[in-house]
Amino acid sequence: MCYHTLLQTKKERIEEIFKAEFQNKTDYEPKLLVNGFDNPRTPIIMNDNPRLIANVYWGLIPHWASIEKAKTIRKKTLIARAESINELSSYKDSVNRRCLVIVDGFYERKTENKKENSIKYLLRLKHEDCFAIGGIWSYWKNPQKQNCYL
Repeated sequence: MCYHTLLQTKKERIEEIFKAEFQNKTDYEPKLLVNGFDNPRTPIIMNDNPRLIANVYWGLIPHWASIEKAKTIRKKTLIARAESINELSSYKDSVNRRCLVIVDGFYERKTENKKENSIKYLLRLKHEDCFAIGGIWSYWKNPQKQNCYL
């Protein structure tokens, strides 16, 4: 998966496809380009409640992270790679917390050589509105705010 996704499907259609309901229906907005580095809210279905769609912040923050380190860690954990997921402490407690990340597609970049600009390609299913890709999640509470981040 790349750091950019597409999600334009209406929430009612997402609920129909995944046979689940949004936890908070006002949190979701369809977007043409979702940039992971902006830490947007992204709809996911967590393994511990498959009938609920949560709209959470993209960028895993381990439960033990201090507020000073949270922003740095979040940028480094946008994508969990199978090759290193068991080696990094940021993922240690989240490996068994699986989720489905709901997208209409994702963007990949291709570069022929480093001197050229890369070309973005949108990858999506031909006959489907949206689909899910695998992810992991963590629960982190910002001590300076009332809300929680996943």
